Amino acid sequence: MSLPLSDTTLLGELPLFRFGQETTTAIQPMADAHYPGCSFTLGNQAVQSGFWALARSCYHTGIRHYGERLAARYNLALCDLATGQPERAMTQLTRARHLLAGDAAAGGSPDKQRIEQRMAELAAIEQYWKQCSWFTPGNASSKHMSLEPLQERHLPALPGLMESSAFARWANLPMVQADVKGESWWSKWQQSASYDLAVVHHDFGLMGLCGLSRINEVAYFYIWLGYNNPQSALATEATLLALRQMSNLSVGNLCTAVSEKNVSTRRALHQAGFEQLNGRGHSGDEAVLFYGCDLEQGSDQLDTQARMQGWLDVGF
Repeated sequence: MSLPLSDTTLLGELPLFRFGQETTTAIQPMADAHYPGCSFTLGNQAVQSGFWALARSCYHTGIRHYGERLAARYNLALCDLATGQPERAMTQLTRARHLLAGDAAAGGSPDKQRIEQRMAELAAIEQYWKQCSWFTPGNASSKHMSLEPLQERHLPALPGLMESSAFARWANLPMVQADVKGESWWSKWQQSASYDLAVVHHDFGLMGLCGLSRINEVAYFYIWLGYNNPQSALATEATLLALRQMSNLSVGNLCTAVSEKNVSTRRALHQAGFEQLNGRGHSGDEAVLFYGCDLEQGSDQLDTQARMQGWLDVGF
């Protein structure tokens, strides 16, 4: 993205995301007309609605009661892929492919092409991560979430709120729509000199974005989480994971800004090691506080504040 957030996050003011077609338009679970019980049917409905934890629980319940089924393993892979756990997804697909050999015993109709397509998708994801030399998968996961380099596959799960002009102004994110030149939002995003990560919860799936943009010699950090309840612990966890990745970029001075009213985010930044700088800025009618991580003291700090206010004045 071309500019970082003017408010690091609207944590507590936005829904996590809207379940339904906006999250799962491209995800269709594998059917199994002969599956006993109701757990499998409920699991498929949960996948189509984006309730990944519920779906995962339903499939595991079915496996415990009725044994291994190809469709259940394939659909578990969909849940793991959507919740930032690609290695687990590959394990599920490998198991599903193994069940193809004993399809009669498994009781389901084999769908070799769908399994191979998902395996190819996982291989492409792994290859893309390798191309992101700044990204270290081994340091990108915690108990509740994982970070992944932002890709086009994440876009269907982004909230409709990003289409709002009010939200774009608050967050300094590009509008999710075609611009006047016909250039797509995603193409515009790809051309920017930034390092962007998807924040993926292990139960809920995609829950936000974070990363940094470099403007001259200053690096600006941003994080946006949509969540129903203010939970600074999640923001802190995501910020700490992001800082691990940023360490690969040899960034010395990391800056960000947050609305004075956004108490949850300010607490999260403090817990993640950011310190509030002296002085404040403004974005429209909002008072904005500046935060830094590993900043030098003295005149350099004042210079950084001036640069950040200049960025706030420009906006999109």
